[in-house]
Amino acid sequence: MNDWITDEEYTEAYKQAEVIADNFMTNKFLEGEETWEEIWVGDKAFDINCYEEDFDMDEDERTTPVHIVIHPTIEDGDGWRSTDGETYTRLFSYYPATGLTIKYEEDDDE
Repeated sequence: MNDWITDEEYTEAYKQAEVIADNFMTNKFLEGEETWEEIWVGDKAFDINCYEEDFDMDEDERTTPVHIVIHPTIEDGDGWRSTDGETYTRLFSYYPATGLTIKYEEDDDE
C-alpha cells in the first residue's frame, strides 16, 4: 500500500474503523464533532480520526459529511506514542443527507 501500512494492515484497520465510525455516527452527543481512537493491527498501532465537517449542536443527528482517516503513530525512546499528523490515508466518508458512503480504495496520502 505505502511505506507505513501494508495491504493486510489496511484491510484489518478498515474493519476496525468501521466499528469506530458506527459508534461515532450513533452517539453524536457522546462523541462530539471529532474522535480519535488508537487501534492495533498485529504489533503496530494506528490512530483512527473521525470528524464531522460542520457539527451542529442544535441537530439531533449528524447532518454534514463525516470523514474517517488513519494515521501512523510514532513511538519515542520512552515508549510513548503520538500521532503522525502529517501522514494519513482517507478510509471512507459518509454523507448523512443522502446515505452515501464513499470508500477510498487507493492510496491517497495527503
